[in-house]
Amino acid sequence: MVITAITNQATRWELLMQILFPMGGRGTRVRPHTHVRPKPLMTVAGRPVLQHIMDYLMPLEPEEFIFITNPGAHGQQVREFVEQTYPGLKSVYLVQEQARGQAHAVALAEPHVHGPLLIMFIDTLFEADLETLRQAPGDGVILTHYVEDPERFGVVVSEAGRISRFVEKPKEAVSHDAIAGIYVINQPAKLFGAIRSLMERNLSKGGEFYLADAAQVMVDDGAELHAQEATVWQDTGTIEAILGSAGPPFQALNYLLDRNALVEGAQDHSVIIPPVYLPATATVTESIIGPYVSIGEGAVIRRSVVRQSIVGRNALIDGLHLANSLVGDEATATGKASELNISDHSSVTA
Repeated sequence: MVITAITNQATRWELLMQILFPMGGRGTRVRPHTHVRPKPLMTVAGRPVLQHIMDYLMPLEPEEFIFITNPGAHGQQVREFVEQTYPGLKSVYLVQEQARGQAHAVALAEPHVHGPLLIMFIDTLFEADLETLRQAPGDGVILTHYVEDPERFGVVVSEAGRISRFVEKPKEAVSHDAIAGIYVINQPAKLFGAIRSLMERNLSKGGEFYLADAAQVMVDDGAELHAQEATVWQDTGTIEAILGSAGPPFQALNYLLDRNALVEGAQDHSVIIPPVYLPATATVTESIIGPYVSIGEGAVIRRSVVRQSIVGRNALIDGLHLANSLVGDEATATGKASELNISDHSSVTA
């Protein structure tokens, strides 16, 4: 019995992986909010997107997290958030000084990587069989999700689950398996070699090197990469995807509120239509809230109708009919507007 226990524990530790988050992008599709915070720290249903993702991945018992951030205050905000929220977590923080793409960002981590590696783009929420990711077959697994309109996405072509091609926005439907942005690589040395080959041959697109192209180099060199279906795939990379106006499969606000609804805040002569996230420190007066509304700590909503929207921390909404809107922290919005996208400390009267 003792020998068996020791053997099982050794196997378990051998399977521990590092998790790499490339997050050096500038978040242009989520402006103006990313002028004041990095995209991964956009808060929905009480937690930043980064925290939703990390909490989901914790059952993998990762050995270490590696964060690739952009220069300046945004990278520092990520570090401060992680250190405060997950004290004692083993982490590495690297800076992508030049915006040269996903593969370039991943390459920065090579000196720090020494085992199985999970790479995940930080604007992705997903659900999948985590145990399969922990014990990925062959040289690794690429998570995919079925889409009706593959021409909008990068896709993989595979036979019996083994990937033969990566195709970006195919004009013909060669596959409906869209790349979900999660890569598990069992032997990262092969990936880093592929990235070097990509960069030496200057196989960039618009000056950027893409991870899917590096994975294609791996496959061309004989690597055995498998496609695995993600049961859930949600994008948080655009305002439309976050709020759900982009349409299926991208309805991140709906997804997070369906799983994290909370109604604790004060309600005076108001109607709450679930799912809603209303923390104890927020106040709603003479209003109709929901469905699908996420309200930040300390926010106040008066004489308003709000649906399918995110209201930031300590924001004030007064006299509005609001839908498909994203209102930042400390912002004030009054009047009769029906759709807003305003960042922190803004003031709008419509």
